[in-house]
Amino acid sequence: MKTEILNREELVNRLREMIIRRLGLEIESSELSEEELLFDPEGVGLDSIDAFDIALGLELEFDYKLEEEQYSTSLESLKKITDLLLSREEVNVNNDV
Repeated sequence: MKTEILNREELVNRLREMIIRRLGLEIESSELSEEELLFDPEGVGLDSIDAFDIALGLELEFDYKLEEEQYSTSLESLKKITDLLLSREEVNVNNDV
């Protein structure tokens, strides 16, 4: 796994792309704001299977293992996911996925 130094904007963009790609969302990345609630019907409207898929993507693409009991709080929005990853000393990015 290659380690890259990402600033916040690069990380947000990578996360957006990962979520859209893994979930097969038919939206442009610019349509997914950092603050938008991912699991709220008024937001993106994702479900528990989508949460698992996002968590798997975090593990595969960012070397971050999220426990299932953390899904509801940590995956609430793109901002929360970004803050979670940035709270680590370094963010590992797997460019092979």
